[in-house]
Amino acid sequence: EASPFLEQAVKLGDEAVDYHWLGSSLAALGRHKQALPHLRETVLRRGWASDHEWAATALLELGRKAESLPHLRKVVELEDDSGSLHRLGRTLAELGQLHAAIPYLEKAATQRGIDVDCHWLGRTLAELGRNYEALPHLEQAVSLRGDGEDYYWLGRTLAAMDCKEAAVDHLFRAAEDRGDASDYQ
Repeated sequence: EASPFLEQAVKLGDEAVDYHWLGSSLAALGRHKQALPHLRETVLRRGWASDHEWAATALLELGRKAESLPHLRKVVELEDDSGSLHRLGRTLAELGQLHAAIPYLEKAATQRGIDVDCHWLGRTLAELGRNYEALPHLEQAVSLRGDGEDYYWLGRTLAAMDCKEAAVDHLFRAAEDRGDASDYQ
C-alpha cells in the first residue's frame, strides 16, 4: 500500500501535488473520510478541476451531497464537460433542487446523450410534472439501457399522462427487472 509513502511525501514536500496524490489514493481505496482533509488542502493550494472532482467524489461517497455542490460547480466552471454537467445536475436533482438541475442535465444530454443522461433529464422533468417534455428522454433511456428504473419512470410518466395501458406494460417490465412482478399479476 502506497499511502505511508505518500504521507511521508506530504510531510517532506508539503506541495499541493503531494496532498493531491495522497488524497486521491486514499479516496480510490475507499477511505474517503481520511482522504478529505488532503483533498481540501489540494483545493486550497491548487484548485484544479481534478482536485475539486476528487473532493466532490469523497463528499458524495460520504453522503454529504450538499457539501459537494461547490466542488461540482467549480468543476463545471473549469471544464464544462458532459460528465461533470451530469454529476452536478444529478446531485441537484437528488437534493430536490429540480429546477436548478434541469439546465445541467439538458446540456449533458445534448453533449453526450447516453442512457444515464436521458434517464436523469426525463426523470427530473417528470418529477416537475413536465411529462410531455420528459417522455422522449425516458423513451430514449429505455431504448439505450432499458433497466428497471428506466421502465419505472417511463411507466410512471405515461400513467400521469393518462396512458394507462402503456403505463402498466412498462411498470410490469420494471417490476420484472426488480424481481417483484408477481405484485402486478
